Amino acid sequence: MKILKYFISKDFLKNIFLAIIITIIIIWLVMLCLKVYTRHGQSRAVPDLRGHTLVEAQKICKKNRLRYQIADSVYLAKQPKGVVIEQNPLPGSRVKKRRNIFLIVNAVNPELVDVPNIVGVSFRQAKALLESNGLLIGKLEYVRDIATNNVLNQKYRGIRIIPGSQIPKLSKIDLVLGNGFGNKKTYIPDIIGKRIDLVHDLLIESYCNLGTILYDNTINTKDDSLKAFVWKQFPEFNDNRSIKLGTYVDLWFTLNPDKISFSDSLSLSIEDAVKIK
Repeated sequence: MKILKYFISKDFLKNIFLAIIITIIIIWLVMLCLKVYTRHGQSRAVPDLRGHTLVEAQKICKKNRLRYQIADSVYLAKQPKGVVIEQNPLPGSRVKKRRNIFLIVNAVNPELVDVPNIVGVSFRQAKALLESNGLLIGKLEYVRDIATNNVLNQKYRGIRIIPGSQIPKLSKIDLVLGNGFGNKKTYIPDIIGKRIDLVHDLLIESYCNLGTILYDNTINTKDDSLKAFVWKQFPEFNDNRSIKLGTYVDLWFTLNPDKISFSDSLSLSIEDAVKIK
């Protein structure tokens, strides 16, 4: 009975009430501290750092009360050196103050790779070996030899290169190949409608070289040239016609899709185009 009387006494009820009030206050203070610590509702848009140097990116991050961290670096020959090419989070994303923005930067100097020994192997094997080492095939030079499309020599910038030498990644290695004493032929590839970033590989696959590149008057800037496509080629595509190994194929580029439909009947001389070496 004494215990029951205590639980219904004013002192006990008063203590319970005070405990509830104190608990509510503690919970409120904890929530308030968490809100302040996490800056609830205080987000900001991530600026676009792509195309900026690290010095510029640092100033932009400081202005927006953000931080940056270099996550990786790559080498892209067609991009300006030392600039940001990718970022995470992406531009426009909402983040809290002092958030780290992870950057991928285009390296100032390309990565160096070893040149493999491809002398004595077939063209297909040489291509696979070069690509696995981060290198590309440049020009194909054919000489009289019984071993058709067998690599007789490898060159870099016109000079024979020793296997194991280190050169920049994505460099082009020229191949000296046998032509089967001139008895072997190849077929003309169909390049019409293809963009410039594809034509080299298509020609190489057909044992041909990229010849003269000609742009018409629809192409005025570098961006235009990257979007342009082939509307004419010489020698022209012909299923039944074969050509010598290593033949140079000249290409005409345009941004006008109408040219493809009547390119067979339209002749464009070298003097009518802008020659790009």
